[in-house]
Amino acid sequence: MIDWYAQRDDISRLVALVALGLILSPLLKYRPAQKSAAPQELFAIQMVAPPEVVEPPPAPSPVPPPRQQPLPVRPQVAMSAPNAPPRHEEVATANVPTPTPPLEAVSVRPTAPVSPAPPVPHPAGAEDAYVASVRAYLIGIKRYPTGRDASIQRPRGKARIWFVLGRDGQLLSSGIDASSDSMLLDRTALATVQRGGFPAFPETAWSGQVSHRFTVELEFIPAS
Repeated sequence: MIDWYAQRDDISRLVALVALGLILSPLLKYRPAQKSAAPQELFAIQMVAPPEVVEPPPAPSPVPPPRQQPLPVRPQVAMSAPNAPPRHEEVATANVPTPTPPLEAVSVRPTAPVSPAPPVPHPAGAEDAYVASVRAYLIGIKRYPTGRDASIQRPRGKARIWFVLGRDGQLLSSGIDASSDSMLLDRTALATVQRGGFPAFPETAWSGQVSHRFTVELEFIPAS
């Protein structure tokens, strides 16, 4: 049998050499790479001179057009009509103002001052006469009420009635101003005024008024 223990030193040396050979084998196989000519070729391409630029020939300068000589001005001869007066005479005659005849003096006669119209006196007589005629007319047409109530009650009293007349005598409105304490007599007095016909106002009475208010008192007495 082999004594491995006695040869342990030789085995360890062999193993170390094998390991060193494995480490150095890649270094022995490496060779420096050859330099490529690409950079030189690229440099040669970049160093090529640019193409020459051909400049266009300069454009010819514009030739100024020939100057036109002004035409000779011929003197104009004014054509005047035969036997026509010179122009300055026409202007002179046009500016001469036409004399106007003098204004005749107008005589103004002084007018007398207008005196105001005299005030119209108040026609109290015409108004009083109209009121008296209306009162007498209503007293003349009044009638005592008839019927069963009048014959039973036989009322007696005075009723004062107010009414408004227009200037033409038309009755505009009416009403009871003071009662007679009898409804029957009040209605009879009011009916008397409403069925009456009144004359127009006198021209001098109640001047400036279109209507006037009147009052009248009617007394009713039963027959004995």
